[in-house]
Amino acid sequence: MEVGTILNIILAAALFLVAFRDIVVNAIEKDFSQKKYHPIVRMLFSSKEQVAAKKFMWMLGFPEKEDFIKQVKGEKLHNYEGAIKFISECIEETKSNTKYKFGNNSGKKHTSYFYVDSMSFAQKKENCEDLYKLMKHLIHQVDNDYHYVFSIKGGNIPLAVAFSKDYLSIMPKDKNEEIDTGSPYDSLINYEGLKHLDSYAKYYESKDIKGVAITCNLTTGSTFLNAIKQYNDKIMELQNSGLIQNNIKKIENVYILYKVTKGPELDYEFENAGLKCYRYFDLDEDSKSCLLLIKEKKKKIEDFPCYQCIKWGKNKSCEPKHCYKSLKI
Repeated sequence: MEVGTILNIILAAALFLVAFRDIVVNAIEKDFSQKKYHPIVRMLFSSKEQVAAKKFMWMLGFPEKEDFIKQVKGEKLHNYEGAIKFISECIEETKSNTKYKFGNNSGKKHTSYFYVDSMSFAQKKENCEDLYKLMKHLIHQVDNDYHYVFSIKGGNIPLAVAFSKDYLSIMPKDKNEEIDTGSPYDSLINYEGLKHLDSYAKYYESKDIKGVAITCNLTTGSTFLNAIKQYNDKIMELQNSGLIQNNIKKIENVYILYKVTKGPELDYEFENAGLKCYRYFDLDEDSKSCLLLIKEKKKKIEDFPCYQCIKWGKNKSCEPKHCYKSLKI
């Protein structure tokens, strides 16, 4: 074989590799959260392109490898996979053939063979830190410019405390709490942190001061919804009376890790109040059963019903409005 022919073959091969790299990197959404990949991927692609290449090879049918598609052992997941893992770790099943009863005095109730005890689970510092990062990841799919978080004392207090380290925190006071003295309108501002928020808004009077509402989960959502509505009404009342800065904005977006029932009722009620409730998942009995099997290591995170829909866009059975995928539409 002539030297020229050999050089042409080498050049053609090199051009093919360059073209292959461009096709892969441009065709697949980049996700740079992982650190180790299949050796072939590491040889052909730069570190910032390896996740895209990994996904492309997976779609072509290459088998999964521990160092190719799995996370590095011990690495924390703070995205939708991490949400599945977190919820699976705190789910419990009734030991008898009876259902747990959930609900409130408003008449909205449901029963389930499973209980997701995320509030107790978050009492442990490490778990709370994971929950905090999961919630921040969720929020930042929609909101990157917010200054305060709203929560209630009947919600996940460790999570609220974690957010208060980085953001202003607003929380309704209990009815039996004493109101601060020294101001003629103290009794009107019955929210912890609102005075601080007002001072912050006055200092940054040229920009809108926005807030989000957070908690780890909702069942019917009525208690949390009513608390947010009362807060928003109070903000308008105080602004109309000239008692707080007008650049403090009402809550518009609500973020939770999951909702323990499926169905559109919660969304309708929130939308009627001018709110939108974002979450990773809505859970039914089948998905809760799957979470328990993941906890017992009888199934993998990839077996969770929403997983394929969310990560690869292949499962058309997911309802976009009630799935993390909806945040990217």
